[in-house]
Amino acid sequence: MRKKPLLTAALLSLMLAFSACQPDDDGAQPKDQRENQFVRVLVADDASTNLFLLDPRNEKMETFTGQFAGNNLYPTASGRYAAVVNYANHFVQFFDSGIEAHDDHAHLKGTSKWALPTATAPKPSHFYA
Repeated sequence: MRKKPLLTAALLSLMLAFSACQPDDDGAQPKDQRENQFVRVLVADDASTNLFLLDPRNEKMETFTGQFAGNNLYPTASGRYAAVVNYANHFVQFFDSGIEAHDDHAHLKGTSKWALPTATAPKPSHFYA
């Protein structure tokens, strides 16, 4: 009669599995499940001068041409700008995301573009935001 405890354990396991998988549907689904409108991702290409700005919410990608290939990207403290640092060529330029963030909200401030300041200096170069 060893089959009865095994059968009972199997039935209990099956009942627990099905009772634990009930959907938690209270009808409170977010209306917009897309990425936040103030998210941008800036990507540098190691082999070309291109930088790519990805907008996940709108599924768009913009291409910007930099001065040199192989750039390193660093966000500034405000989050609005990215420092595009090219150590090999002693060159720094800034990219404006067009998003101005505050503590509890953000604003779109124009379009994404290259900011005006650039810097050229001999090595060693360091960047601190």
